[in-house]
Amino acid sequence: RTRRIITCGDRSADLLEAGEKSWQDRFADIGMGRRDWPSEKILSARASLVRAAFEAMRVGGKRPLDLLRELGFRTLVPVRVVEAPDFKGVWRNGSRWNPATQPVCGGTEKAGTESYAPKNRGKGSSGHRSKGAPTVTEFPTGIRYESPIYDSVTLELPPLALRTKDVEIGGPDGVRDLLAAAAPAAPGAPPPPAHPGSPPKPERKSWREKVGF
Repeated sequence: RTRRIITCGDRSADLLEAGEKSWQDRFADIGMGRRDWPSEKILSARASLVRAAFEAMRVGGKRPLDLLRELGFRTLVPVRVVEAPDFKGVWRNGSRWNPATQPVCGGTEKAGTESYAPKNRGKGSSGHRSKGAPTVTEFPTGIRYESPIYDSVTLELPPLALRTKDVEIGGPDGVRDLLAAAAPAAPGAPPPPAHPGSPPKPERKSWREKVGF
Protein backbone atom coordinates (compact mmCIF):
# COMPACT_ATOMS: atom_id res chain seq x y z
CA ARG A 1 0.00 0.00 0.00
CA THR A 2 2.84 2.44 0.75
CA ARG A 3 4.82 1.08 -2.25
CA ARG A 4 7.71 0.21 0.01
CA ILE A 5 9.37 -3.08 0.88
CA ILE A 6 9.62 -3.51 4.65
CA THR A 7 13.00 -5.09 5.31
CA CYS A 8 14.83 -6.08 8.45
CA GLY A 9 18.50 -6.75 9.02
CA ASP A 10 19.57 -3.68 7.05
CA ARG A 11 22.77 -1.94 8.09
CA SER A 12 20.64 1.18 7.76
CA ALA A 13 19.64 2.22 11.26
CA ASP A 14 20.20 5.96 11.66
CA LEU A 15 20.78 6.36 7.90
CA LEU A 16 17.30 6.50 6.35
CA GLU A 17 14.29 8.63 7.15
CA ALA A 18 10.97 6.80 7.37
CA GLY A 19 9.74 6.45 3.80
CA GLU A 20 13.18 6.69 2.18
CA LYS A 21 14.32 3.94 -0.15
CA SER A 22 16.78 1.36 1.14
CA TRP A 23 19.11 -0.61 -1.12
CA GLN A 24 16.70 -3.57 -0.96
CA ASP A 25 13.82 -1.31 -2.09
CA ARG A 26 15.83 -0.22 -5.11
CA PHE A 27 16.82 -3.79 -5.87
CA ALA A 28 13.15 -4.79 -5.92
CA ASP A 29 12.17 -1.74 -8.01
CA ILE A 30 14.72 -2.63 -10.68
CA GLY A 31 13.81 -6.32 -10.57
CA MET A 32 10.10 -5.64 -10.94
CA GLY A 33 10.69 -3.12 -13.74
CA ARG A 34 9.15 -0.22 -11.83
CA ARG A 35 12.06 2.15 -12.43
CA ASP A 36 15.83 2.40 -12.80
CA TRP A 37 18.21 3.81 -10.20
CA PRO A 38 21.13 5.48 -12.02
CA SER A 39 22.69 6.35 -8.65
CA GLU A 40 23.04 2.64 -7.87
CA LYS A 41 25.95 1.88 -10.19
CA ILE A 42 26.19 -1.83 -9.41
CA LEU A 43 22.46 -2.42 -9.75
CA SER A 44 22.22 -0.38 -12.93
CA ALA A 45 25.15 -2.20 -14.51
CA ARG A 46 23.55 -5.56 -13.73
CA ALA A 47 19.91 -4.55 -14.23
CA SER A 48 19.31 -7.28 -16.81
CA LEU A 49 20.46 -9.97 -14.35
CA VAL A 50 18.32 -8.51 -11.58
CA ARG A 51 15.26 -8.40 -13.83
CA ALA A 52 15.87 -11.96 -14.94
CA ALA A 53 15.93 -13.08 -11.31
CA PHE A 54 12.57 -11.35 -10.70
CA GLU A 55 10.96 -12.42 -13.99
CA ALA A 56 8.77 -15.17 -12.54
CA MET A 57 7.28 -12.74 -10.02
CA ARG A 58 7.10 -9.80 -12.40
CA VAL A 59 4.84 -11.63 -14.84
CA GLY A 60 2.77 -13.19 -12.06
CA GLY A 61 4.03 -16.71 -12.69
CA LYS A 62 5.17 -17.26 -9.12
CA ARG A 63 4.37 -15.77 -5.76
CA PRO A 64 7.38 -14.52 -3.77
CA LEU A 65 7.13 -17.26 -1.12
CA ASP A 66 6.81 -19.97 -3.76
CA LEU A 67 9.97 -18.68 -5.42
CA LEU A 68 11.83 -18.65 -2.10
CA ARG A 69 10.77 -22.26 -1.48
CA GLU A 70 11.99 -23.25 -4.93
CA LEU A 71 15.33 -21.52 -4.39
CA GLY A 72 15.76 -23.12 -0.96
CA PHE A 73 16.24 -19.70 0.63
CA ARG A 74 18.26 -19.79 3.83
CA THR A 75 19.21 -17.36 6.59
CA LEU A 76 21.02 -18.04 9.86
CA VAL A 77 17.95 -16.87 11.78
CA PRO A 78 14.43 -17.05 10.29
CA VAL A 79 12.65 -13.85 9.33
CA ARG A 80 8.97 -13.68 10.32
CA VAL A 81 6.31 -12.26 8.01
CA VAL A 82 2.77 -11.65 9.30
CA GLU A 83 -0.20 -10.24 7.42
CA ALA A 84 -3.75 -9.38 8.52
CA PRO A 85 -6.40 -7.02 7.17
CA ASP A 86 -4.72 -3.58 6.90
CA PHE A 87 -1.54 -4.96 8.49
CA LYS A 88 1.88 -6.22 7.43
CA GLY A 89 4.82 -7.01 9.71
CA VAL A 90 8.38 -8.26 9.26
CA TRP A 91 10.89 -8.94 12.02
CA ARG A 92 13.64 -11.23 13.22
CA ASN A 93 13.70 -12.70 16.71
CA GLY A 94 16.68 -13.23 18.96
CA SER A 95 19.98 -11.41 19.47
CA ARG A 96 22.18 -12.75 16.64
CA TRP A 97 23.06 -9.38 15.13
CA ASN A 98 26.29 -7.70 14.12
CA PRO A 99 27.36 -6.13 17.45
CA ALA A 100 29.20 -3.28 15.73
CA THR A 101 26.49 -1.99 13.38
CA GLN A 102 22.94 -1.28 14.50
CA PRO A 103 20.35 -2.95 12.25
CA VAL A 104 16.68 -2.39 11.60
CA CYS A 105 15.29 -5.38 13.49
CA GLY A 106 11.71 -5.18 12.28
CA GLY A 107 8.90 -3.08 10.93
CA THR A 108 5.13 -3.00 10.70
CA GLU A 109 2.68 -1.17 8.47
CA LYS A 110 -0.92 -0.69 9.60
CA ALA A 111 -3.41 1.17 7.43
CA GLY A 112 -0.57 3.05 5.74
CA THR A 113 1.31 3.99 8.93
CA GLU A 114 4.80 2.52 9.34
CA SER A 115 6.53 1.69 12.63
CA TYR A 116 10.05 0.38 13.13
CA ALA A 117 12.40 -1.10 15.70
CA PRO A 118 14.38 1.00 16.43
CA LYS A 119 11.90 3.86 16.28
CA ASN A 120 12.13 5.82 13.00
CA ARG A 121 14.89 3.37 12.01
CA GLY A 122 17.10 5.02 14.62
CA LYS A 123 17.10 8.35 12.82
CA GLY A 124 18.33 11.20 14.99
CA SER A 125 19.94 9.00 17.65
CA SER A 126 23.39 8.75 16.02
CA GLY A 127 23.91 5.15 17.06
CA HIS A 128 24.63 3.50 13.72
CA ARG A 129 28.24 2.48 14.47
CA SER A 130 27.82 2.07 18.22
CA LYS A 131 28.65 -1.36 19.64
CA GLY A 132 25.98 -3.46 21.30
CA ALA A 133 23.58 -6.09 19.96
CA PRO A 134 19.80 -5.59 20.24
CA THR A 135 17.29 -8.25 21.22
CA VAL A 136 13.85 -8.87 19.72
CA THR A 137 11.34 -10.97 21.67
CA GLU A 138 7.97 -12.02 20.31
CA PHE A 139 4.86 -12.47 22.44
CA PRO A 140 1.27 -13.22 21.30
CA THR A 141 0.25 -9.62 20.62
CA GLY A 142 3.52 -7.84 19.96
CA ILE A 143 7.27 -7.63 19.42
CA ARG A 144 9.51 -6.19 22.13
CA TYR A 145 12.74 -4.54 20.95
CA GLU A 146 15.50 -3.90 23.51
CA SER A 147 18.78 -2.18 22.68
CA PRO A 148 21.78 -0.78 24.56
CA ILE A 149 21.85 2.02 21.95
CA TYR A 150 18.26 2.99 21.12
CA ASP A 151 15.09 3.34 23.16
CA SER A 152 13.03 0.19 23.69
CA VAL A 153 10.05 -0.24 21.37
CA THR A 154 6.98 -2.48 21.35
CA LEU A 155 5.35 -3.12 17.97
CA GLU A 156 1.81 -4.45 18.09
CA LEU A 157 0.83 -7.67 16.29
CA PRO A 158 -2.68 -8.84 15.38
CA PRO A 159 -4.02 -11.84 17.32
CA LEU A 160 -3.37 -15.23 15.75
CA ALA A 161 -7.05 -15.65 14.82
CA LEU A 162 -6.95 -12.51 12.64
CA ARG A 163 -3.76 -13.34 10.74
CA THR A 164 -4.08 -14.24 7.07
CA LYS A 165 -0.38 -15.08 6.74
CA ASP A 166 2.23 -16.09 9.30
CA VAL A 167 5.45 -17.57 7.92
CA GLU A 168 9.10 -18.00 8.77
CA ILE A 169 11.52 -17.46 5.90
CA GLY A 170 14.99 -18.95 6.13
CA GLY A 171 16.61 -21.12 8.75
CA PRO A 172 16.66 -24.93 8.38
CA ASP A 173 13.12 -25.18 6.93
CA GLY A 174 13.42 -22.62 4.11
CA VAL A 175 9.83 -21.36 4.33
CA ARG A 176 7.52 -22.54 7.10
CA ASP A 177 3.79 -21.78 7.27
CA LEU A 178 3.01 -21.24 10.96
CA LEU A 179 -0.74 -20.86 10.44
CA ALA A 180 -0.88 -24.33 8.89
CA ALA A 181 1.09 -25.69 11.84
CA ALA A 182 -1.38 -24.05 14.23
CA ALA A 183 -4.48 -25.58 12.56
CA PRO A 184 -6.79 -27.22 15.13
CA ALA A 185 -6.91 -31.01 15.19
CA ALA A 186 -9.92 -32.73 13.65
CA PRO A 187 -12.64 -33.87 16.11
CA GLY A 188 -11.73 -37.19 17.65
CA ALA A 189 -8.21 -37.13 16.24
CA PRO A 190 -5.56 -38.49 18.62
CA PRO A 191 -3.11 -35.93 20.02
CA PRO A 192 0.20 -35.67 18.13
CA PRO A 193 3.16 -37.56 19.64
CA ALA A 194 5.49 -35.56 21.84
CA HIS A 195 8.36 -36.25 19.44
CA PRO A 196 6.94 -36.93 15.94
CA GLY A 197 8.88 -39.65 14.18
CA SER A 198 11.12 -40.27 17.19
CA PRO A 199 9.75 -42.93 19.58
CA PRO A 200 10.96 -42.52 23.13
CA LYS A 201 14.07 -44.47 23.99
CA PRO A 202 13.62 -47.26 26.55
CA GLU A 203 15.10 -46.51 29.92
CA ARG A 204 18.44 -48.20 30.52
CA LYS A 205 18.57 -50.47 33.53
CA SER A 206 21.47 -50.46 35.91
CA TRP A 207 23.55 -53.63 36.31
CA ARG A 208 21.97 -54.10 39.75
CA GLU A 209 18.45 -54.23 38.24
CA LYS A 210 19.60 -56.61 35.51
CA VAL A 211 20.94 -59.17 37.99
CA GLY A 212 18.06 -58.72 40.41
CA PHE A 213 19.81 -56.82 43.23
